[in-house]
Amino acid sequence: MKLTTIKKGTLALIAMMATTATTYAYEVDAKDACAMSIISSGYEKLHDIRAVDKGHNSYKVTGTAKSPDDNKRHNFVCNYRHGSVKNWTMTKLTNNHNKRPSGKSNSHHSSKHDKVMMGAGILAIAAIAAAANNEKHKHHATGGNPFHDRRYLKRECRHNIKHHIEMAKRVKITSAHLHNRKLSGSGIVVFDDGYERALTYTCDFDRRGRIHDGHYHFSRR
Repeated sequence: MKLTTIKKGTLALIAMMATTATTYAYEVDAKDACAMSIISSGYEKLHDIRAVDKGHNSYKVTGTAKSPDDNKRHNFVCNYRHGSVKNWTMTKLTNNHNKRPSGKSNSHHSSKHDKVMMGAGILAIAAIAAAANNEKHKHHATGGNPFHDRRYLKRECRHNIKHHIEMAKRVKITSAHLHNRKLSGSGIVVFDDGYERALTYTCDFDRRGRIHDGHYHFSRR
């Protein structure tokens, strides 16, 4: 009986160690993927990279990076889910150098130094339900082709992009080019405080006119 108890305890310890090792591997993957996404946009010398486990193989990665534009360090927050980077944003450091991983000001007296600088992300299938607006294209009732309704396609892109960008108040699409089932172009992201960033995007639609993939990127105008 005592030997059986010891064996059970050993097995439990092994299982716990295996789980810890797997969790650590996922965390490293999240950090590496976020770092590569940010570096590919021109930032360098990443420091203080931390990952918070959000559950279900999802991590919120934060840290600082040096900008090639002003040669200064900035905060970033990166969301990693199910094996890939879903979105990330870069913000300037506050005057008192407190980090703001969420991209929000530490006080009610935010200045220009607290604005979201740039970011990027992927339009994933999982986000469609959360961003759904239950609007149909104008030919839906008669079984028409959704790709004959350009306004509908642009509206779906706007809604999905806005859903992904933290603090976005409004998304404007200024150009849209449809090739097969892919809509791409440029626009503007307007944040809660009225600050604007230039946007480029791609929305991939399925045969029924629903977004199943795509990406976006916003930066200084």
